[in-house]
Amino acid sequence: MRTFVAIDLPAPTQEAVLEKQRRLRQLLEAQQVAGALRWTPAANLHLTLRFLGETSAAQRRQMAEALAAAAGSAPAFHLAVQAVGAFPNLRRPTIFWLDFGGELAALTPLQARIEQAAQQASFAAEVRPFAPHLTIARAQKQADPRHLARIGDLLRHSSSEPSAP
Repeated sequence: MRTFVAIDLPAPTQEAVLEKQRRLRQLLEAQQVAGALRWTPAANLHLTLRFLGETSAAQRRQMAEALAAAAGSAPAFHLAVQAVGAFPNLRRPTIFWLDFGGELAALTPLQARIEQAAQQASFAAEVRPFAPHLTIARAQKQADPRHLARIGDLLRHSSSEPSAP
């Protein structure tokens, strides 16, 4: 079973994200490029702390115990959804995301404990630095690369004010 560790979004944050998606979709529809994207449904919006991949039942049990301990000792923190970006970049976008601001310093130790638990459960160390983000859309498999480049241009030239929650 493919698994990951994530934080579900509180309702006000989820509403803010859905509003950002709606406004972005309207902008892209006006430019006739919205069909190049597959939008993340509300039920799938989350902040991934660690992708695990294929896991055994024993690994899931070990991670569940470690996560309960890590979450129980983590202080509360506040994050704010901010600007839109893309992986690998806005020139060749395939995954569209929102970044976070707020108390990111409080999130870092929690993510580090989760990374340590994953390695203790025999998962390979994550080589990429942790970059908190929220995936809001993905490029369709057959999307025209010109449409994706146009979307990247639109995002690069649009204003990106931080949002509440």
